[in-house]
Amino acid sequence: MKNNLSSSTTQILNTYANNQLYKSNGFLSDYDSTSLENCFVKGDLKYVPDFSEEDVIKTFKLSMITESLTEQYAETFILGADLYKADWLKTYIKGFWMPDELGHTDPHKKILQNFGYSESELDNMLLEAKTQTNYKEHHEAGLMPVQLTTFGLFQECITDYWYDLQASLFPASSNPKKVLLKIKGREALHTVQYRDMTALQLEDDPGLLEPCLYTTAHFEMPGNKISLVSEYESKAQKWIPLMGGSVSELLKKIIIHVQKLTDDPSVIARIIFGISTDKELVYLQKFPRSQIYTMVKSFRGCHGLIGEIILESLGIGSRVKPLPGIKSFIKEKLKIWIKSKIEIQQALS
Repeated sequence: MKNNLSSSTTQILNTYANNQLYKSNGFLSDYDSTSLENCFVKGDLKYVPDFSEEDVIKTFKLSMITESLTEQYAETFILGADLYKADWLKTYIKGFWMPDELGHTDPHKKILQNFGYSESELDNMLLEAKTQTNYKEHHEAGLMPVQLTTFGLFQECITDYWYDLQASLFPASSNPKKVLLKIKGREALHTVQYRDMTALQLEDDPGLLEPCLYTTAHFEMPGNKISLVSEYESKAQKWIPLMGGSVSELLKKIIIHVQKLTDDPSVIARIIFGISTDKELVYLQKFPRSQIYTMVKSFRGCHGLIGEIILESLGIGSRVKPLPGIKSFIKEKLKIWIKSKIEIQQALS
């Protein structure tokens, strides 16, 4: 598919990317890293049943090693920018995103040293991850600029949430909590930047929505592509509630950003099904008779109806206009029936 943005939107994106270059005053400093040296005792951390000290250590190994391959992710984005002549994306990645992200490895490394790891041990892990991984060859979510900014939106939103949970493990006034929340703030900024760049492209060319949905269906966090920590990445969803979070809360954060791109519940449902590893069939199997499925499709499609239910279940309002007369009554009855047949929170997790 071609990337035919108008010259005016391209100029807006160029200006937007260049404007981000002036936001480097929030980058992590050397002081942030050194403040983490000998900064806590292991007994100060908050542990819960089924989430041991070793699990906590694994979460920081996952963060450290995933962050350490920033340059490989940047190469992937720059490849897409070059293929589609998106100079604005290249400017953003090389001039802002990569320099910002490069400061996020060392704090996790310092925290792991507090758990007893030597610097040489951790450096060997980082070298092993770098030599064993070629992220660019394994990125499967598309290289169109709109796909890359969509990917960035999801990745940064999830990382933002993850660092918030890691920070919650430490006492309120501790340096680890302060630094992790600072990193979280940077990830939150990146989320908004990727969202804005995605929105500008979709506003100019709504046809780019389909490539976005392809990215959603093929989205995986980079840790899945790193053999040294892929096992930890696979456990992250299980760890989230043990760290005080919930997958539903994370999905809600993602959906709130997605709603800045589209208000269409059918699109939101398709995005959620993609993020949830294509669980769409779980829902479709709940329709025992073809005529009921056909009826549901008449109300903005099955995706639209399920999308509205998901938004309501997560406490997010839908802006769909009410249907007239009997259609509205039937639609609400169908929604009640579907809710009685499925457990939304369980299905999404």
